[in-house]
Amino acid sequence: MAKSPIDPNHQPVSPRARRQIRHSTLYRYLIADTMSEELDSWRLFFRREWHWLLLALTGIVVLTFWVKPLPPSEVALAVGPKDSALARLGERYVEPFAQAGITLRLVYTDSVNPTEQELSNDIDAAFLVGGTFDESNVSDMVSLGSVEYAPLWVFHRGEVQAGIDFFDAFANRNLKIGLAGPISRAIIGRMGQLRGVELTSAAGFEPSSDFRVVDQFLQGVLDVVVIVDGYDSGYISQLINASNTSLFNMFYAQAYERQIPFLEVVSVPQGALSLATLRPTADVTLISSTVSLLVKQSLHPTAQQLFLTATEEVDGLTEPFFARPGFFPDYLDPAVPLSSVAKRYYAEDGLALSNRLPYWLASLIDRLWLLVLGLFAVLYPTFKLIPRYRVLRSKIQISDGYQVLRAIDMESGRAQTSSELIELRADLNLLEDHLRQFWISSESMRWYFSLRDMVTKLRAQLDIRIAELKKTEQAGS
Repeated sequence: MAKSPIDPNHQPVSPRARRQIRHSTLYRYLIADTMSEELDSWRLFFRREWHWLLLALTGIVVLTFWVKPLPPSEVALAVGPKDSALARLGERYVEPFAQAGITLRLVYTDSVNPTEQELSNDIDAAFLVGGTFDESNVSDMVSLGSVEYAPLWVFHRGEVQAGIDFFDAFANRNLKIGLAGPISRAIIGRMGQLRGVELTSAAGFEPSSDFRVVDQFLQGVLDVVVIVDGYDSGYISQLINASNTSLFNMFYAQAYERQIPFLEVVSVPQGALSLATLRPTADVTLISSTVSLLVKQSLHPTAQQLFLTATEEVDGLTEPFFARPGFFPDYLDPAVPLSSVAKRYYAEDGLALSNRLPYWLASLIDRLWLLVLGLFAVLYPTFKLIPRYRVLRSKIQISDGYQVLRAIDMESGRAQTSSELIELRADLNLLEDHLRQFWISSESMRWYFSLRDMVTKLRAQLDIRIAELKKTEQAGS
């Protein structure tokens, strides 16, 4: 058997070794060389376009700080006094926040509406009763809408003539009237201005303005107690269950509603407070404000959206006493501007993807999808061009080489002496040395070697002409 010219020792390659050689070749040409070529092209791109990359990186950092992709780990909510309806409402928000990975810290205050000092003490959000707070104290806050009704309850002892106004029934009649908290005093004060009644001791109004008047009324010290709070309040529960007390019917509630913009008329149907004792014995009309949820303008949009979804969830799981289920949240009190986050929430009827993704990610997508889509439309074509950058750079370098070669060729045609041609030949050698240092993509390799071939041919032509001119110059000398 004849020996193989490739293998003079006639040692056949085993199938395993042949597979290894084939795999090594595939790895080299399909993976290693391609990867090395790609890395070289990116290295060239980074070296040439580093300033654009730095600008893009700066833009990404600025965009990250602007959109604040990660929500805070803790949010502080002012909920008024303990055992109030707002405090119990705030407790229902804790679980939805915890499920979203955010700790909701409840801050209890002496009044239903926190003071300016309390609002400035690291409070991110607060429940405030509409129409009863100084708007200058909340200038750095925006509204997420109303979350609850806050009726004005009037409990009294003894019989009261039906169909008369609150002030006709109780003021200036040697009765002691307790106003539970500054909210009650603010609303009764607005009503008193319309009736020409001042909240003085002579008119029967006690100077105390905190919730201790509820205990004083229950102990018999006071004849009437006025309190602004929700139906779920522990204070309201004590007053409802107290013996020998009655709920006053605001006969002129609609008239007050017309005169005081932030008030609304609500009603307590007969027997709604206690079917066992049929309390009240007849339908009772009340006047009510609404509780707005205000947040700092700087509060993370994810936390703002979480407040809105939590309000909707809490309202859907409970049975509101004065509103139908699903009524809240709603923007009922325009005294404080609505948050831009809330505007989008109401306009789009909730937050999409919140049931499919982590809440912070769903919120981020909801806020940025349009911006991301616009950036994608601009960046995607640019990104597609980057891998072609190596081909473009190769073509540019080869084109430059051809231009130099053409210039040498044109100069050689005008040369009259051998020394001029020798200088051009030196320039040609420099071009060839430069070509050897070119990084060329595989797609441009054909043009590269065509250029190298043209350099070799032009050098041969120059050598012939140099030899001829030298002979002529020697013969002439």
